[in-house]
Amino acid sequence: MRPLLQYATVLTLIAATSLPAGATERIPTEHFASLPDFGSVRLSPDGTRLGAIANMVSDEFTGRFVFEQHLDTGRQRTLLSLPDSEYKINWIRWASDRHLLVSFWGRDDVRGTQFTTTRMFVIDTETGESKNALSTSVLRRAKNIPQYQDQVIDLMPEDEDHILMQADLGAPSRPDVYRVNLKTGKVRKVETGRTGVGSWGTDRQHRVRIAIHRDETTIKIYERGVDSDRFRVLWQFDALSEDEVRPMGFAADPNTLYVRAYYDGRWALFRVDLADPELTRELVFANPNYDVSGGLVYSPKTRDVVGIRTGIGGTYEFWSREHRLLIESVRAALPDYYNGIVSMSRDERRMVFFSQNDTNAGTYFYLNRDTKEMSPIAPSYDNLPPELMAETKTFFYEARDGTRIQAFLTLPRGSEGRNLPAIVYPHGGPIVFDSDTFDYWAQLFANRGYAVMQMNFRGSAGFGYDFMAAGLQQWGQAMQDDVADATQWLIDNGIADADRICIVGGSYGGYAALMGVATTPELYRCAVSFAGVTDLAAIVAMSRRYTNSDIAELQLGSKGRDLKARSPITHAASIEDPVLLIHGENDVVVHVRQSRRMARALERLDKDVIYIEQPEGDHSLSTNAQRLEALTAIEAFLAKHLN
Repeated sequence: MRPLLQYATVLTLIAATSLPAGATERIPTEHFASLPDFGSVRLSPDGTRLGAIANMVSDEFTGRFVFEQHLDTGRQRTLLSLPDSEYKINWIRWASDRHLLVSFWGRDDVRGTQFTTTRMFVIDTETGESKNALSTSVLRRAKNIPQYQDQVIDLMPEDEDHILMQADLGAPSRPDVYRVNLKTGKVRKVETGRTGVGSWGTDRQHRVRIAIHRDETTIKIYERGVDSDRFRVLWQFDALSEDEVRPMGFAADPNTLYVRAYYDGRWALFRVDLADPELTRELVFANPNYDVSGGLVYSPKTRDVVGIRTGIGGTYEFWSREHRLLIESVRAALPDYYNGIVSMSRDERRMVFFSQNDTNAGTYFYLNRDTKEMSPIAPSYDNLPPELMAETKTFFYEARDGTRIQAFLTLPRGSEGRNLPAIVYPHGGPIVFDSDTFDYWAQLFANRGYAVMQMNFRGSAGFGYDFMAAGLQQWGQAMQDDVADATQWLIDNGIADADRICIVGGSYGGYAALMGVATTPELYRCAVSFAGVTDLAAIVAMSRRYTNSDIAELQLGSKGRDLKARSPITHAASIEDPVLLIHGENDVVVHVRQSRRMARALERLDKDVIYIEQPEGDHSLSTNAQRLEALTAIEAFLAKHLN
């Protein structure tokens, strides 16, 4: 493949707008608080049109809309709009050249138990008509209204009129598989649900072949042979154990299944011949330093697996020579970016890439392989120019027991990094991980003059089984020590002013923030908790209303006295630093009662606490108004206590 010289031109244009290294400019809070201007940009299978989700904030309309653009003519039209409301747009996918699928998510409440719900529209781009994928007549006849109505398990690209979906229309938590007609809305059951089976998988010939069953913490992977009518158990293991084997997808050969399993203590990709009685795993790809956690990449032309998204910064590993040369060409042109393939035409001549790094929130690029041209489509955040963002440096520090912890330091532009007010910013999850890609909270803090410290404390994902398992039932203990040690590292290295450090986080990060000021008050001046956990016993008790109670106990523990000892609300009397609590009224992940009770406990003790409850707010600040309210309050709180 010849060098794609046009890429260098694009990169030169980006670099030409850069400011001097020490330049800084105060960016309005609303620019950080905005939802992405563009997202979920997808190319139609014939490569002629783009579909995308766009954000709009104006006096006339505030919300999200879905539009399409014809690449040859540039003509655009809006297909659907949704004001900020109970339901939010989740993702879009082309099911065919004609049909665009749009997923929505929201919340519901049954006898005081809140939960997430999803719906899916099918947009006929020829007529502009949109309708529910599961029609009103289908739902009217159903014995159960599914909580999730967007679970597409096979797009069936060779069949323009149908997709395969799983939905529990017959009984709760027992999804059947249906063949759904995109034109008429009619459905036909192709697989009957079974107790304990929560998800199904198909092969490349669109046959239902895989069933994943869970009974408390025991998981079984079932498979049905091509010429069989019976399922057999391939693997059985305990959740969160090193014996886990997770199906990733079939090859074009229906007897070849790709799976993810542990190799030398880290997730790796294997190939399994299902005709082999021993189910021998052939190693396909492993990384000696990180878990391989991304999804498979399929060729639309051959329908076979050609690579994998590694899960590390959006990077790819290809074993197809054609695709390897393609991604290497893109990397050569944009060497300082993580470049991900978002979608491609069925002939693979046209593609959409998403490129991002620590200072660039992400730009979508369109590639025409016939003309060897790649041009920018749109930035995800037009008002956050990369030249005004702060760089993030990756490093490692040693925890008190010698454990090596990966961390990320973002310093204000032009700063020498000495004696700064600082933000310690542990991630949520907690079985997820931070990276050196763009973080809009960290960039806001850095733009306001704070050093920002993020860390992948033990219990985080990405660093192998032992590292993840070291966090099980260690909330408030070893995990919290790792956060405290990161704070001490900032002080010991002269980066942070020891008297001006605030700990800030959301969800688990909010828990860590409150435990930080409760158990190591000498390290912090203040704490901010967004949607934070404050009472572990209440979290475990609440989980018993759902199907994940055993997993919750596995992660947190089950002994009431121990859970109480590791809960911030138990230590309210020990908190002397100012605290800001923010929580959404409709949070279905961490119930709003967690922050309400913490606020009352602090208020009764006459502590310095501010509590903000967001009406209709959720766990992810999913509207422009929620983001702006939260970030404005956090910014003012930090300015008051750190400057």
